[in-house]
Amino acid sequence: MAVAFWISGKMIVMAGSTSLIGGQGTTIVWAPIITNRFGLTNALEVGIANATLGLVVASLIGGARLPSSSSPATA
Repeated sequence: MAVAFWISGKMIVMAGSTSLIGGQGTTIVWAPIITNRFGLTNALEVGIANATLGLVVASLIGGARLPSSSSPATA
């Protein structure tokens, strides 16, 4: 996957499972560890950007809708 997207093999950890499965919280926890272990200075930014992109894409695919004012309130 790293070769297909021209990404460093070390960065794929933050661009893949850490951010897309774990979300922002997991990314924030793991970013300093990835930075120290692999020397990736922008691991946090890449992880947060991917986690946010994952949320937006999932919402679009899942058909998230804003509640309309004409719909009845649910309890």
